[in-house]
Amino acid sequence: AAWIQMHAETCQEAYDNAIQAFRIAEDDRVRLPVTVCHDGFVVSHTMERVLALGDEEVRGFVGEFVPPVDLLDTRNPQAVGPLVMPDLAPNLYAQIAEAMRRAAAVIEEIGQEYGRLTGRAYGLFEAYRLDDAQVALVAMGSVGGTARAVVDLLRSRGVRAGLLKLRVFRPFPAEALARALSGSFLRAVAVADKAVELGSGGPLFSEVTAALALRARSTGRGLPILINAILGVGGRDITMADINAVFRRLTELAGNGIQPNGDPVYFVDLGGCGGKTLETRNGHRGGADRGPSLRRIVLVARGGQGARTASQFLAQLAIESGQYAQALPTYGPQRTGAPIKAFAKLSDRPIDDRQQIYAPDVVVVFDETLLETCADDLRDLADDGVLLVNTRRTPADIREMTGLVGRRIHTLDATGIAVSEFGANLPNMAMLAAMVRILGVGELSRLKEAFQAKMARLSDKMMQGNLRAMDRAEHEFLTV
Repeated sequence: AAWIQMHAETCQEAYDNAIQAFRIAEDDRVRLPVTVCHDGFVVSHTMERVLALGDEEVRGFVGEFVPPVDLLDTRNPQAVGPLVMPDLAPNLYAQIAEAMRRAAAVIEEIGQEYGRLTGRAYGLFEAYRLDDAQVALVAMGSVGGTARAVVDLLRSRGVRAGLLKLRVFRPFPAEALARALSGSFLRAVAVADKAVELGSGGPLFSEVTAALALRARSTGRGLPILINAILGVGGRDITMADINAVFRRLTELAGNGIQPNGDPVYFVDLGGCGGKTLETRNGHRGGADRGPSLRRIVLVARGGQGARTASQFLAQLAIESGQYAQALPTYGPQRTGAPIKAFAKLSDRPIDDRQQIYAPDVVVVFDETLLETCADDLRDLADDGVLLVNTRRTPADIREMTGLVGRRIHTLDATGIAVSEFGANLPNMAMLAAMVRILGVGELSRLKEAFQAKMARLSDKMMQGNLRAMDRAEHEFLTV
């Protein structure tokens, strides 16, 4: 109950929050523990560009730890962590509550100081395009980026949408949040929760509703229409189509001007398979068409073939060349040999959306027997898209098998190369070398250096064999 909670949208925010957390927790006005929260897998297992400070810069910002008391001072003995009896418990929790209230100003103060150091200032929340918004979404965590991309898309279509992305859940910034959601144009608000509370809505919805109700009571102004959008429960992918569906519902409610009767909780996309391709031509910062700058790559493989590692190397090469990138795998009950997917997004601008890829520019298939498994990816492949398949067949054969028209098709016997060079069916680095050549992402020499650094524990046979496989793959792939 006494923990400050900070929620990160991206890997960069998780890094920045962790550094600031030390200053916040150790501030004499606070002295409360801080938890830095980020979404499992969607952030924790995603590779993307992070601007890191030098060690001395971090030490200078955080400073030396100065304990509030000397626990070994025998002249002033202290009892630390004892059981608090009922007669003192109210006093303890009153002190905690007061420290939590003071923490809000401290968090903002330290966030601004961090901004002067890094150029990345932080507050309690981010208000995005809210000034004239008629419909708005309140969210926290990784869904904020996907929602921001949808807001930009809807704005380009004339919908006055906005976003409030909460960074700090405890202390909850009730007054500031209510003011931000009190615009004269705002008609309807949805609060996104990734957890189900079998009461009056999710945890964030309950806090937002209470904050708005208290402000309405004190100002005499009415409440906007409020609904609770439940999505992403259990780790299900939250797509731009999901967020768009929430805004569509908000727009309908705003047009009617009436709070719906009954339960305000709204479960988004229980089917789990409909309307996923809103991302096409969108998803990076600015909200305009993707153009040539954003490439979405789906890698389809069997567990153990190295697709996840390949996506990470691809993102690393893009980041080192000055681009932005995301490499994110799917996680589930799959085992070695089962079909899996990994994803990579490459752009010359920051990438907001954090959904999986449903309308790819490139599909890379590590096992030709999986061509049917990725039928949806091939169906939604961009008109100028690329397909690379690990197979002994020719590109013409693959075109006939898939019925793809107008897309570039490449084939490579990556398994044959891997088996001949180091005796194992691990085609990922050969496939990756072909991708580097086909897509023009980085240089093969840099890929080989990155491979040697990351895989330094490999046997000499595996190391040298993979390096030779990459050399061969760069020249042996076929094209039609």
